[in-house]
Amino acid sequence: MDTLIAVPAGQVTLSDRRTRTSWPVEVASFRLAALPVTRGLYEEIIGRCPVGGGDDLQPVTDVTWWDTVLFCNALSARDGLDPVYAVADQAVTWDRAASGYRLPSEAEWEYACRAGTSGPRYGPLDEVAWYRDNSGERLRVAGRKAPNAWGFHDMLGNAWDWCWDIYDATVYGGYRVLRGGGWFDEHWSCRASVRRRSHPSLTLDDVGFRVARNARPGLPGHPRIRGRGSARNGTTLEAGHAAPETPKASLPDRSVSGQIEHVLGLGTGRRRLVGRQRDPQARRLGALIGGAERVEASAHALHPVLGHGVAGPGDHTVRGEPDPVGADRLRDERGRVRLGRERLRDIVGDADAQLLGHTANAIPVAPDRQCASG
Repeated sequence: MDTLIAVPAGQVTLSDRRTRTSWPVEVASFRLAALPVTRGLYEEIIGRCPVGGGDDLQPVTDVTWWDTVLFCNALSARDGLDPVYAVADQAVTWDRAASGYRLPSEAEWEYACRAGTSGPRYGPLDEVAWYRDNSGERLRVAGRKAPNAWGFHDMLGNAWDWCWDIYDATVYGGYRVLRGGGWFDEHWSCRASVRRRSHPSLTLDDVGFRVARNARPGLPGHPRIRGRGSARNGTTLEAGHAAPETPKASLPDRSVSGQIEHVLGLGTGRRRLVGRQRDPQARRLGALIGGAERVEASAHALHPVLGHGVAGPGDHTVRGEPDPVGADRLRDERGRVRLGRERLRDIVGDADAQLLGHTANAIPVAPDRQCASG
């Protein structure tokens, strides 16, 4: 693995705007990659890249949280290190003493992002990050913006980073934390404290990851909660005790409608029955799910175009062939899909708000990561 930077032990205060809480976390020394994992490295280790074109030096995106876990273990195997993650029965366990590669915890991520600073960003945004105002609405090559004081590039902007942590198990189940902001985000999303969430089996074109390792083999690098407070997985921790193992997460259907079924706890048969209920709330649930499926169908119709990204200025392709109206067409199609994503978020958010508790098996989460806090 290319450059890993040693991060000294210290403390960081995490915050969550949704719950209006903050909590200090002591971080043990660890090592973190200076750059996010690139498409080139991902293909070298896994043998393939996710769908879509792009430069080998761009951050790899369109990877699930599960994909990142498997990549970390594969990279560890290549380098002769002990794998960190045990994956079995559609669940993953973190061996905190293992010497291999892993995802950073969100406390480690924010601590490294801040690099001793206390403001919302470690430098002027245009100098350190690719975001909506300067990215040209596309992913950029990693490492072209100024690093922070500790040498980390692209901690803000370009692509969000998956973290190990569950966002809030008591409310959002197995959804995992995203940090950093992406190339299509507004400036307010590109701040060190912003926390977002996504389903671990969902892929997005502005979400990637970077890898970490313990400070030295056998020395756990997991942060410890200072004092007594509410952990992000809904449990309470005593001073000096490492955070407990996170709940096991399942591997559901990766399609949008499949994720909605998972979220609402409804099989296809029950979903049809819900649509026939006389109860107005139940009928509303059926309508909401139907709207989500229409959004999914629209996204599938656009997939042949969106499956091939823009490799660089003037190099626009569709299905691998030159497209005479490439730039405008891709921009328009991407805009349509983003509107669809926003509509999907609204659909499920509406179901979450209006119907939570109506269906006994409902889990109050949304299938998109566009929920900001911090």
